[in-house]
Amino acid sequence: MEQIFTKQYHISNDTMTIEPKSVENYRTLIVEPGKQIYTTRSLNQILNDSCIRSGASLDGRRMAAGKILETSKKIPVPVSPEQNIYLMPTCAIKEKECAYISFIHIKHYSEQDKKTLVVFNNGYKIIVDTSRKSFNQLYNRTSNIMVYFNYKNQF
Repeated sequence: MEQIFTKQYHISNDTMTIEPKSVENYRTLIVEPGKQIYTTRSLNQILNDSCIRSGASLDGRRMAAGKILETSKKIPVPVSPEQNIYLMPTCAIKEKECAYISFIHIKHYSEQDKKTLVVFNNGYKIIVDTSRKSFNQLYNRTSNIMVYFNYKNQF
């Protein structure tokens, strides 16, 4: 897998995962098909910048999603509904190890040693430190947000 080191990054349809990971002066690891991209920007800076590019701040996106879902915990981020970019957190967003997974890249997931194995469309795999039941709830929340944004103007 190719490794890239950069200062800037904008979430795109190629973004599979984004997670906090310190390597030298770099703070965040992004995985795209065939690439590991390290950036000096924090995960929240990348999320906020990418949300703003699509017309709203990260806080605004979280607030909207939270109201739609009627929850304030583990809220998925509709980064760019127009481009079908929705990211789901792997745990509570206040946790230092909270990472985000792109919904559209998930092929399937299953339980593995009380954690969740996530398999992506291209065969890439990660282990998420959450139960399959909890991951399934996050997955369903994200799909509900996708349906809301994709079909809200059709009813």
